[in-house]
Amino acid sequence: MVVPSEQLKLRATFDGGSPSQAQIDAVRCGTSLMLVYGLVEYHDAFNRKHETRYCFVYIVKSNKIPYSGYFEVGGPLLYNKTT
Repeated sequence: MVVPSEQLKLRATFDGGSPSQAQIDAVRCGTSLMLVYGLVEYHDAFNRKHETRYCFVYIVKSNKIPYSGYFEVGGPLLYNKTT
């Protein structure tokens, strides 16, 4: 349970370990995609179960230094759902 005075700590991992420089470069030049996805399951104060799913894709804005980009919603609708 997380109450207002507490913090929730999350752990992020990469499939297959940390990305290599070659993988980062492939995202920056547009030959590969970077997706961020997850699932959060929790019970509310009335013990009702809820679920939040999300999927975002990284969009490259500039592949030159300074690199820049942003995330936008991606994937099928069921990948981005809140109950």
